[in-house]
Amino acid sequence: MHTWQPESGDEITVISYGNAAYLEQGKRYLIMIDPSEGGPYIEAARAANINADGTITAIPLSEKNSWQRNIFTEFSGYTLAQMREEAQRAKTWHDIYAN
Repeated sequence: MHTWQPESGDEITVISYGNAAYLEQGKRYLIMIDPSEGGPYIEAARAANINADGTITAIPLSEKNSWQRNIFTEFSGYTLAQMREEAQRAKTWHDIYAN
């Protein structure tokens, strides 16, 4: 298993694939980073806004990319604490069944 740890000076490229989702400086986001070759990358379909109340909202994608869906769509309204719990469940499942 490969784990990417950010280092000082690392740059992350945001890939939007031509849709209308962009990350704005000063806002908070929950992101899934893709560390694949040439990465790490953040795809617009793998980012969610973190709202002032601590809940998340999937970033909507444009109509022309209807084939692509934000991975956080079904988690919109979850709190960050709930997302940490989900991530821990996924990690536990991976540790048990993927080895």
